Amino acid sequence: MKGISYYLIFLKTIVLQCQEIYLQVTDSITKNPIPFTTILTNFNYNTISNEEGFFRVLKSTNFSNKDSLFISCMGFNEYKGAIVDLKQPVIELSEKTIKLNSIILTSQNLDAYDIIKKVKEKIDDKYLTSYSKKRFFMRESFFQKWDKMKMEIEKSSISELNRKFWDSIFKSIPKKDSWHTESLGQIYGDWSKENQKLEIIRAVDLADTINEKGYEQIEKKIAEILNKRTKENSYFKFKSGIFSTKVDREELIEESIDNIKQDSTIIKKQLEKKNIENENFYKNRKSQISRIYDGIYKKGLKFEFLKKSYLYDFKIISYSYEGEIPVYKIKFKPRSSKGKYSGDIWIDSENFSIMKIEQQNNKVLRDFSLFGISFELYYHRATVVFSHFSTEKYQLQFLESEFKFKSGINRPIKIVEKNKYVRGRRKQNELLARINFSLDQSSKTTLIVFEDIPINEEEYSKIEEQKRFKQDKLHSYDPKYWKDYSVIEPNQAIKSFKVNSN
Repeated sequence: MKGISYYLIFLKTIVLQCQEIYLQVTDSITKNPIPFTTILTNFNYNTISNEEGFFRVLKSTNFSNKDSLFISCMGFNEYKGAIVDLKQPVIELSEKTIKLNSIILTSQNLDAYDIIKKVKEKIDDKYLTSYSKKRFFMRESFFQKWDKMKMEIEKSSISELNRKFWDSIFKSIPKKDSWHTESLGQIYGDWSKENQKLEIIRAVDLADTINEKGYEQIEKKIAEILNKRTKENSYFKFKSGIFSTKVDREELIEESIDNIKQDSTIIKKQLEKKNIENENFYKNRKSQISRIYDGIYKKGLKFEFLKKSYLYDFKIISYSYEGEIPVYKIKFKPRSSKGKYSGDIWIDSENFSIMKIEQQNNKVLRDFSLFGISFELYYHRATVVFSHFSTEKYQLQFLESEFKFKSGINRPIKIVEKNKYVRGRRKQNELLARINFSLDQSSKTTLIVFEDIPINEEEYSKIEEQKRFKQDKLHSYDPKYWKDYSVIEPNQAIKSFKVNSN
């Protein structure tokens, strides 16, 4: 039934609209989706299929007999065809492999280790790491699930802040939550963290603002109790074991209380808040993009299987062509317990440039537990694709990186209200408790670069950063939001995102 519905949607899209197609790329043998395939057209609409193999192609006018579609993926035969000739919602690619033979492998007498050694040579001659202008689309998704949320009250001099109150607070916090951001714009700079400028053309947040308001209500509820039961000029001492900090009463309470007031300054405050959100969004996107480029290259490619190749075993799996470029596919895996990743590398056999990497960790990457605070980074998967744009050198075309990590805290906590302006003892109120929180989180970042044009340092220095841009907040996925732009098709998790207001 699902297949029939999908086929009807496809017919409606291509026949009635005649300006948009929605397709899936699959393996002709296994029928499995092929993720991250390169999608090109002869009318300058280019994209990449998502991890489920889906993609969308748009045109401002009706499709004609001259409009063509080109699909390519390393290890598969290319697809070329007229869009109007498409009859099915699925395009199948057949595997393309050339059997390894002595002529290919012994022309330079290279084995897998020799090839990896050549990959590390003359990096700057192979990749465009200098200044350039890049048109990009980036999607970030964040998911979290509370595994444990518990607070045992041992003593509380404020009767309202009892166990029943905290249990009701924790029940009101959603056990599962997710949010997504998407942005389109230009990146100016090289591959260093320092030399990056950003111009965001458009951006959107898919976020549960109802949950956000729920958190705000919790803050206000606590602030109202503290405002009623604590004295002016007090300060709070937070202590947990050897750790302690001090917070003024006004800092903890007044901002939340002010948010409740409906005075004449509320519009001004909302505008200021929006400007701050806009600037923070800009800073976060810039920081993330800077980390991506800096994480790939710094005086050489920074992937562990290259930096510490002695920890890995390499094996040539196949030899095929990407267009007219002969490509080695090499599998790598740890030689000992010190190696962190395993995966596949596709390498241009003419100049020994990496064209594509797929890797996943095979051990916990980071594990910390001390004084009741714990953190574990247990999963990392990445796909990186390099391609030619306007130069002979390779440039970053696509990256998808996913992390999964757990964090927790299981510690006693002591909160004391003190006031040096009150006669008698300074201590006014006290809360003793033990908190036990455990949180499972994951983040996924997808970056696609549509074009990468070299610029010089003087051109870069004249570019002014644009920190004001159109930023929208949506409560559910809107398939028309990016209608006039080239973006990567969202996955099912984003498409099904919808705020439950019940």
